[in-house]
Amino acid sequence: FMKRLTGFTMSEVLITLGIIGIVAAMMLPAVINRANHYILKQQFKKVYNTYSNSLLKVYAENGAVFDCYYTEDNAPDQYTHNSQCVEFTESFLKTLNVIQKCENNAYEKGCIPKYKGVDTIYKEQHGGQEIDTTGCSGFWENNILNKNTAYVLSDGSIIVTYFNASYMHTKIFLVDINGHKKPNKWGHDLFVFLIKGNDKQVYLGYTNSKGGCSPVEDNGYTTQQMIEEIYKK
Repeated sequence: FMKRLTGFTMSEVLITLGIIGIVAAMMLPAVINRANHYILKQQFKKVYNTYSNSLLKVYAENGAVFDCYYTEDNAPDQYTHNSQCVEFTESFLKTLNVIQKCENNAYEKGCIPKYKGVDTIYKEQHGGQEIDTTGCSGFWENNILNKNTAYVLSDGSIIVTYFNASYMHTKIFLVDINGHKKPNKWGHDLFVFLIKGNDKQVYLGYTNSKGGCSPVEDNGYTTQQMIEEIYKK
């Protein structure tokens, strides 16, 4: 007796491979996004820990808290502690390994890639309508690119200080956790940090809401969300 051999035909194999290809193509963007987010989360954690440790070192060496911090949200003196921001900035940067400094024209000098500002982001998010961002003028695009001081660190991260006509300091600052590498977007690798606390202790904090001087682009994350995620059990 002859045994009949059975198997897949060429058309069946091609159809199966086609289905697998379609499913893989559908899943690939999500896989890539998860991988990129994991990488950025690890970079965020490293930068956050480095800056937090530097902040602790500053106050340990000084023996007291510099008068350069935000108190808790909505407190009467929330914005008034500015008298020692110059001294704080100098001490804070000394604890970090700064390899390049651009006091102005940071984009033209190559310290930073081209970032959007709060003004341009909100305008885009509101269909081209001009939005009043006067309270966040220190992070307007023109100020970031041409007026704010930028510091490039040896670990690749970048600090951009807040600037307006009245002051410039690191009580509030923008950090690019992976430097010139893309995406260079707010809420992805660009995050705003605040020095918060009181006359007894300070810490590396954040604004408590999405928006204001800390916009988020394209389904990104707030600084608060990132901090909570890296310490999630």
